[in-house]
Amino acid sequence: MLKNVLYFLLIFSVGCGPHKSKTPDTASDPMTNLRAKAEFYKSKISDEVFTKRCDKLAFKPYLSNSGLVQDLSGFEDNGRWSRDVEPCYPEFSGGTISFDGLVAVMHHIWTTKDEAMLDRFIVYSESHAWIVGEGTFADQTIMSPLSYQMKAEFVKSRNLNTTQDITNMLKGFRGHLLASLIWLEGRMNGSLNELEMTLLTQLYQVGPDDPMYVGLYHRFTDGDQTKTIEILLKSSVFPNDHLPMEDGVFGWGSSPASIYYLICIDVIEGR
Repeated sequence: MLKNVLYFLLIFSVGCGPHKSKTPDTASDPMTNLRAKAEFYKSKISDEVFTKRCDKLAFKPYLSNSGLVQDLSGFEDNGRWSRDVEPCYPEFSGGTISFDGLVAVMHHIWTTKDEAMLDRFIVYSESHAWIVGEGTFADQTIMSPLSYQMKAEFVKSRNLNTTQDITNMLKGFRGHLLASLIWLEGRMNGSLNELEMTLLTQLYQVGPDDPMYVGLYHRFTDGDQTKTIEILLKSSVFPNDHLPMEDGVFGWGSSPASIYYLICIDVIEGR
């Protein structure tokens, strides 16, 4: 019944000229090494990676895109999504769900093509006027269709007047949330419009050593992932012999570095 709403919810609708996704060169030895490291990380990842970590729902769904399809049923009750609420940010976050968690769920849905999961979320959201998180007003997550959310980010960006304003907006988890939205657009459409490409360029300028920003930028420009590969080969951040568990790699929240690495591999591989 709600089949066609898939496009209403997920396909962002700011219509400008496309920038086609480029196919990276995967024949090089460095890329082979990166894939081998990714397989090693995947072989070591289990639910224990998420023990005593905040915002599991904001990061766990991305593993589905790497071939480690996750069971998210424990986070959902007939379309109502809730994160694991832990006392990580009690002074900042009292809501039962977060927007970045729901964006991660959208990536999971797109990967698994679980339209029934999407339909349940739509029915629940519509019946609650798209307010899908309990908490104080400041903690509520107002989940109007993602196209509206992304449009709001674009308008906000256009209204910024200084480099410092842009830098502050794109720092830390906010920048990675925006990058995840842009990545979702690219995954679905295979291209970005001019406005999205402008934001991605700003992310690249703010985080020139962040492999997600660098990988996305080159994926939708020249396809040259040389710089991304160099960053991902740094054993000090992404070791070759054990699973990296450091939190907040490149400012990307409380996720262990291993998940961020796998996301960056998915980005440069075109998944």
